[in-house]
Amino acid sequence: MIKVLHVVYGGTGGAARIVLDIAMHHDKRFEPTVVLLGYQVNTNYLSELRESGIKGEAIIKSRKWDFNFLLRLRKTIRFYNPDILLLHTPVAYFWGRAAAIGLGIKAVLTVEHLAMKNYNGQIGRWINIVQSHIISDKTICVSDDVKAVVKEELFLPDDKIQIINNGIPVQKFSEATLRNFPQNKPAKIIMVSRLDQQKDPETLIRAIALLSQQGIDVKLDFVGDGTLRETLERLTKDLGLTHLVSFLGMRSDVPKLLFDSDIFVLSTHREGLPISLLEAMAIGLPCIATAVPGTLNVIEEGISGLLVKENDPVGLSQAISFLIKNPNTASDFGREAQKRVLDKFNIRRTAREYEKVFDRALALSNLDNR
Repeated sequence: MIKVLHVVYGGTGGAARIVLDIAMHHDKRFEPTVVLLGYQVNTNYLSELRESGIKGEAIIKSRKWDFNFLLRLRKTIRFYNPDILLLHTPVAYFWGRAAAIGLGIKAVLTVEHLAMKNYNGQIGRWINIVQSHIISDKTICVSDDVKAVVKEELFLPDDKIQIINNGIPVQKFSEATLRNFPQNKPAKIIMVSRLDQQKDPETLIRAIALLSQQGIDVKLDFVGDGTLRETLERLTKDLGLTHLVSFLGMRSDVPKLLFDSDIFVLSTHREGLPISLLEAMAIGLPCIATAVPGTLNVIEEGISGLLVKENDPVGLSQAISFLIKNPNTASDFGREAQKRVLDKFNIRRTAREYEKVFDRALALSNLDNR
């Protein structure tokens, strides 16, 4: 049995979701465990892990430079004694690679989920560069856009980078029946996302205000939570939109919420390869996303959805209005989106690609130890 230890931040974002889905779809040769890191973690995620038969635990940080946290993480890694240490998200990169030094792990792999430059300042960037070259055996990028940023920021050669597209468990969505558009009046818009600085929910709220002023009948549901929630709720109140915009928080019934909606919007600043967008497309929803690295790998503009400029509430409102006023085109987008995801972004394929990387890394480790 090959032991794989996934380490990821928090348990609330797309990176944590893909970790759970990969762990659930590993071949029987692999024994996965998931460790959550952070100032606080999603206990529902831990429950979901355990209900799926996957070992999981949390290690809590108390402050930015918490060296007791480093010791606890090192002790946890030593306890599970993995063959493969797979580190997702910047907190896991920094602390996980430091904790792994000298433990004799056969392969340490980093997964870059976000096409974002310099996300930890210059000092953080140089630490990441040094660790990526010296400690990580391979850096996995979730899209071509992420690879382009990684090559530029970390100066990694091609032989230290592997692209593996994110995937979703398409069986959850493959029975979805495409329906007439829109099915609700007012048209129901949904965004599933963390409410934090990486995303741009404010632009979507302002787009809803513009649509309301034009007499276009819409409602918006935000699914997810985060540091911006209170600010967004105040903005909604200030714009007089509390009857149109709802904040549903973290939910376990996202497929149903998607299926009951008419349009999915991902208003964002930065992405890698967004899981929530893939799920909405798999349902067959017409989708609109901000044209940033990450979404450009997923939506084919004018074929499987619409792309809009960043920080552009007018453009976003026009895209939503276009779909509502052109239901046949919206339905065509939904059909093409579903076909694209079911064909290209299946989690079983993603899991197999990870396992190929694991096998190659272990084979090289065995050669080095001869």
